Parts: sequence; structure tokens; C-alpha cells
Amino acid sequence: MLVTEAARIAIAMDLHQCIGSDVRDVEMQRTFWTIYVLEKEFCFLAGRASKTIADYDIGCPVPNTLVFGNLNWTLLFVRHSRILSKAYEVLFSVSATLNSTAAYLKNIDDIRTDLDDWKDSLPPEFRPGSPVRQRDSDLAAPSRFLCLKIQYAYYHVLIALSRLTLHVCRAECTERLAASKLELLHSARSIVHLTENIDLSPSTSTWILGYIPLSALFILFDFVIHNPTHPETRKNIAFLDIAAGYFTRLEFASEGSIQGTLLAEFAYIARQYIQDCQDGKQPNSQDISYSVLDTSDGTSGASMPIQQSVSTSSPPKLPTPEPSSYDSLQYECNDDWNTNNLEAQPGFDIMHLFGNGNIDMSASELTLSFDSALYESQYLPWE
Repeated sequence: MLVTEAARIAIAMDLHQCIGSDVRDVEMQRTFWTIYVLEKEFCFLAGRASKTIADYDIGCPVPNTLVFGNLNWTLLFVRHSRILSKAYEVLFSVSATLNSTAAYLKNIDDIRTDLDDWKDSLPPEFRPGSPVRQRDSDLAAPSRFLCLKIQYAYYHVLIALSRLTLHVCRAECTERLAASKLELLHSARSIVHLTENIDLSPSTSTWILGYIPLSALFILFDFVIHNPTHPETRKNIAFLDIAAGYFTRLEFASEGSIQGTLLAEFAYIARQYIQDCQDGKQPNSQDISYSVLDTSDGTSGASMPIQQSVSTSSPPKLPTPEPSSYDSLQYECNDDWNTNNLEAQPGFDIMHLFGNGNIDMSASELTLSFDSALYESQYLPWE
């Protein structure tokens, strides 16, 4: 990848050790930290460790790059990238999967504390949760993009932490599970709400155009399907409609190169599913199938549910839902992942190979054998 190659070249040129203060050194420092941010973000999105830039081997200072007043955007994203690097190390690496549930939850809390501290260090107008204001100056577009980038970066990590909590947290931790579901739902809604500020132009990164909105779409869709009678389901369908409108606009802006209307059909599928549940019909694979519909111009349309067979007997009516809180929200995690089941997770923590009291590598415990006759007969070039 280009980002990985750029990081390799930066390390080969010793940019990570540039500590000068003249104009050329400052440019080299700014170049290194830009590559650092891109590389850490790419590795976290790809789900792999950063093998090129080691955080413990950096001596390059962060240059003072001020925009929009006193906001040092370079330092801002360097701090966020450091959180990504730390999160992968303690939460998503192979060694992290060997931790107990208690250690996992503690590491999640530590990363969440770092993320909240990073959020609180932002100016109020750029802080996640604040509206993206439309400024009349010439810097309106850059300011809006920076604000959108910051908020999406925050919600991206928050979604990762919430989903991981749902994976590792036990069923008896009801309060924590309910809080994680609520954060996951709020993050997805916030991402969809911010799509109106996305500049649909080729210069906008794919991460903002598609990756983050698509993740929010799937999260909301899961909440709707698993909670058809929950009071918040209607709001989730409304946000799905907003996401459908965004992806439709994206297809129009890309002149059809991005098939956004296919993703927009998720809102229709969710709405039809809820309607079937309210009508007392249990949707299943035998009743509903999906096929490609033909449009009036002869082109193939999106996949839409069509009725194939209906049972003659009326299925039982679903019970009328009682008012409930967010504690009853369901969000299924299909991964069969138990952090306490080491047999299901074969692995070895090499970080404690030396200094582990359970490993005795003394000569008395090791049996070393050497057959000199066999070695001479097979490897020495005797005539």
C-alpha cells in the first residue's frame, strides 16, 4: 500500500528522529507526522498492527500548525492516532485476546478515558456532539470538513469500544451492556445525522463518503430487526431513511458509479419487516424471498422482498409491546467468542516469554542430545 510505503521511506530517511528547528526540519517533521496519522488510521481500519512506525522510537517533535484560531490540527490528530495505536495493542492484538474479561473491561475503560480526554481538549465548536456550523468566510468548506473528520473519528472509536464490550461482557453485567448498546445506537444516529455535511466530491476520502455512513446504516438496521416492537424502532427507521437519502445523493453525485440506491433499500426492508410484525405475520425464509425487479427502462433494480407463499392459517398475533427502556434493546453479536475459553483461542503470549516463572529453561530441565557419528556421516564431506 502507498501509506505503508510512505511510512517505510520516512523511517529510512530518519524523519522520526528529526529534532531541528529550521524551516527544512519543520517541514520534515510535518511530513513525518502526517504519514504517522495516515499509517495509524489505515492499520486500525485494516485490523492489523502498525509494523513500520514504532511509537516508542519517535523523537520528532510535533510542529505547531495553527488553523481556525488556536487549533493545532496536527497535534489533534496525532493524539487521536496514538489512541488508535494503543487501542489495537491492548484490545485487538493477539496478546490482548488472551486477557481475562476483567482485564479486557479495564483496558476498554482506559481507552475510553483517553478518548474522552481527547474530546474535552477540543474547542467547543469542533467537539463531537456540537452542530456543524455553516460559516460565511472562505474557510467554510475546510472548517466544515475538519469538524466532520473530528466527529467521525470520535464516533468510530466509540463504536469499536461499544461493540467490543458487547462481545466480552458477560450476561450478568446488565447495566454495562445496556450502556454499550445505548452508546452504539447514539453513535450510529449521530453519524447518519452528520451525513448532510459531507461534501460529495472526489476530494473527500472514501472513509468519510462510504465507510463510516455504511457502518452506521448496518448498526441501525440490526437494531430495527432485533427490536421490532421497541419504542425506539420508529426513530431508527427514520434515521435509516436519512441514510437512504444520503446514499441516493451519493449515487447521483457519482453519476451512477456508486450504486447507492442498493443500500437505500435497507430502509425499505426494515420498514416492511416492522409492518409484517405489526400485522401479526412472522417473516421467515419460507414466506419472503428477494429477487431483482425490472424497472420500466429495462434495467435491473434493487433487491426487493416479494411474497411467494402465504400459509392459510393465520399466524398468532404478536403481543402489544409495553413501554420499555433502553435496557431491553437487543443487539446480537454472532461471534462465538469467549475470552475465558482458552481452548477455543489457541495462542501464546510472547511478550512474557522471558521473565515468566512458569517457564524453566535451566540446563537441568532440558535434555540436549547430539549424535556426532550421525552428523559426520550426513553433513561432513568425507572422502
